[in-house]
Amino acid sequence: MPGFISDSPLARGLIRIGDEAITREDDAKLRDYYAEDYLFHGPGGDLGFGELRAYFAALRAAFSNLRIVREQIIADGRFLAARNTFSGTFTSVFTSSPIGPVEPTGQHVEWEVINTFRYDDDGRLAEEWVQTDYRSFLAKLGVTATESAQRGTDTSQGADSLTAGGKPATQRDDPQRDA
Repeated sequence: MPGFISDSPLARGLIRIGDEAITREDDAKLRDYYAEDYLFHGPGGDLGFGELRAYFAALRAAFSNLRIVREQIIADGRFLAARNTFSGTFTSVFTSSPIGPVEPTGQHVEWEVINTFRYDDDGRLAEEWVQTDYRSFLAKLGVTATESAQRGTDTSQGADSLTAGGKPATQRDDPQRDA
């Protein structure tokens, strides 16, 4: 399905911030784009600006040639809805995966993220809701579900039954996973 990109100034700003300060590091532009009390609501819980900025840094470190394509953006007043494709070559450890650090595969990876964005009266991003398929994302990173009989666990229960490259994936305290 061909995408629709709104011609709203908010939509143009969303494309620009992805290109200029998420896929590339520009803390000043990033800080200016986000409201002081910004709040991210994701599959693993809520994050503030500092945690989201650290997540973006982890993406840039793990995926060379990181890219965000805004496939669709629909605007309604101070709200945007967007379907996005993230991509890059998985060349370094991804420290912020939903299960903790994952070793690189050297493979090109693409994953889709759906967002709803709310902007404040000053046009700054104030709140964001995100949905993505973590199981598919992890599989693209080379993490596979083990046979539940081997581990004696139910693979539908999450990270305890996942391995990376045939080895148990490292788990750590992660606000995106534990919330």
